[in-house]
Amino acid sequence: MDSYSRKSRSSIVLVDQTRSAFSSSRPHLRELGENLQGKACVANSAALISFCHRVEDLDEARQLLARSKEQGAKPEFSCYHTLLDGCCKFGSPDELLAVISEMDECGTPPDARAYAFLIASYAKASMLDKASEIFQTLRRKNAGIESSVYSSLVWLYCQADRPKDAEEFLKAMEEDRKDEDCISYNVVISAYQRMGCYSDATRIFQDMKKKKKKETLGRSTYKLMLDVYLKASDHDSFDKLFKEMLGSKVSGEASTLEAAVNLYASRDSVKDAEWLYENLAPSGSRLTVLGYNKLLELFLAAGNTAMVDRIYREMPRVVSPDQTTRRLVMTAFLRAQSFRGAVELHEEILRESGGVQPLLDPQSFALLVRAYVKMERFFEAMKLVVLMRKAGMKVDEEIYEKVVTGMVSVQGRS
Repeated sequence: MDSYSRKSRSSIVLVDQTRSAFSSSRPHLRELGENLQGKACVANSAALISFCHRVEDLDEARQLLARSKEQGAKPEFSCYHTLLDGCCKFGSPDELLAVISEMDECGTPPDARAYAFLIASYAKASMLDKASEIFQTLRRKNAGIESSVYSSLVWLYCQADRPKDAEEFLKAMEEDRKDEDCISYNVVISAYQRMGCYSDATRIFQDMKKKKKKETLGRSTYKLMLDVYLKASDHDSFDKLFKEMLGSKVSGEASTLEAAVNLYASRDSVKDAEWLYENLAPSGSRLTVLGYNKLLELFLAAGNTAMVDRIYREMPRVVSPDQTTRRLVMTAFLRAQSFRGAVELHEEILRESGGVQPLLDPQSFALLVRAYVKMERFFEAMKLVVLMRKAGMKVDEEIYEKVVTGMVSVQGRS
């Protein structure tokens, strides 16, 4: 076996030892670093630097790099990148500058990724303007900055409540022909929304729509802008964008859907509510039981019992009806003179509530009594009459007489 093969084999053994060193003591790690030799030097120094980075020992990592250089090895970019990443996470911008200067001296010119770590380090230290200065310098040199650096600076400036400055990086992305992702636009819109600058949020959204195809707008973008319009009390813009969203087959979140239902209810807009319901399934949107009940209330108030009946039949495919749902539908049945359906729903409510009567308005109570009379169930009708009187509700004398007469007739037959 020649000397090169022996050194290569020892390299493999040493790399294996570094894996166990990661879970052992740092003196052991230092001892392995001192044993670096020959052609194994670069590979093992990269592995050891990586482990030092993971245990947050930057001093040890720097010493390992220096030791490999003393033995005549030229460290690869990966060694420097690992060290720069560690300095960015656990060190200071000055430490990164020192490593970048060292790269220049060793004939390994810092690449765009190295400067990206420096930008991130300045940003982490809340030195955003310094980060921006380096970014602009790199742009002038056509250094090939990664798209993630643009996006990170957008996010960081917005976190500092400086969305106006963040817009400069959106502009830079366009000028440098980077892909202006929707997320970066959303971050700026969200910052303006948080600061109550709704007109600026709208301006960014409109700019986004001009530059991006409408089909690329995602659910998060729509929700963000719909929230902006709600907070700005711009209900017309909310309505227009909401319909665009569902019409584009983009599903709406439950809170957004309920906001739309509330808006249509406040406007008594049955037509808009019908449109919303028709577009729920095609867009993959799902209302909560609260949202369904709001729709039922709207259609019931408008006297549209057919829609109430339809929603009640189709609703279980998405969510289980609750007591409020059944009460609303029962009221619709009563108003439509569908007494059998009303009585069956009333009994279902009583079974589920343990005999507790639902809260009904006087008119619905009177109709329910009439329904039981129509079904010749006079004793149940009398229970409702007693309940109405206890609650101070007026009972129609003609109906009362029918209830009493019916009870007497039933007792006579028995």
